[in-house]
Formats: sequence, C-alpha cells, structure tokens
Amino acid sequence: MKVRVLYNPDKTVSIIYPVPASRRSKETEEEWLSRVFVKANPQELPFEDMDASELPETREKRNLWRGEKGKKIWIEKAATQ
Repeated sequence: MKVRVLYNPDKTVSIIYPVPASRRSKETEEEWLSRVFVKANPQELPFEDMDASELPETREKRNLWRGEKGKKIWIEKAATQ
C-alpha cells in the first residue's frame, strides 16, 4: 500500500494511510491518492510517497520515528534517565 510521509520541521514524521473506502466510483487510483494526500497536507510540508513496507517494521516506538526528505525514516534513541 502506498503511503505519504510528511516531514515536519522538528524532524518528526506524519504518515498518511489512505482509506480504500474513501475512493469514489469512477475515480482512478491516481486521482484518489492525489485527492486524499493533498487534503492531508494543508501546510504543504515536504513529503515523499512510499510503500508501507519501507516504514519501520514495528509501530511500538512510533513516537520516536524521525525523518528528512531524501533519507529513510529512523527511530530516535529514547533519552536515558
């Protein structure tokens, strides 16, 4: 499944997963994804489209995912106490 990764200024990322039920009849996949992705990025943040399989394997540390356009998403090491 294709997802859109939005890169926030603080290097956090937002992942947009399109919901198949939102696809309108007679809408091509390209039209549907464009509509969903544009609506999900009103601030016009930098983004990349990628396959969901390219994301980190586990969502366990989702709050620590970081990224920059042109680089892979990484998991930031949690601060030690």
